[in-house]
Amino acid sequence: MPMAIRSIQFVIAAALMAIAGASWAGMPYPNRQMPAPKDLGMLAAQDEASSITVTLALKLRHAEAAAQLLEALGNPKSAKYHQFLAPAQFKAQFGASDQDVAALSAQLAVYGLSAARAGASVVRVSGSAANIERAFQVSLHR
Repeated sequence: MPMAIRSIQFVIAAALMAIAGASWAGMPYPNRQMPAPKDLGMLAAQDEASSITVTLALKLRHAEAAAQLLEALGNPKSAKYHQFLAPAQFKAQFGASDQDVAALSAQLAVYGLSAARAGASVVRVSGSAANIERAFQVSLHR
């Protein structure tokens, strides 16, 4: 895909997210457009042996610099305008370190969960619903 099309898609996506965030910001939940979800019972109680996967988004390193870069990428007056980073560059500058991901994986393994990096700052965690509930101290519901 040519860089110009990718850039336009990025700008459109960013604009849509900004519009959506602004329009939903003051809207109470639940409402007519987005009713409250129905609780179908505890997930662990229904099928304790089934495996589920959750995705964890880790904090970016140098989050302020990442925000400034994002602003500059969309600013035609910036020297960095449309000079997008390759995924490896983004990971190197802003992604979670390999050591942090390894430490998180080791902590989750104590609860019988497996973890694998799925992006610069994204980790996929798999295991039984009961183990995920214990590890994150939550109750999972359908």
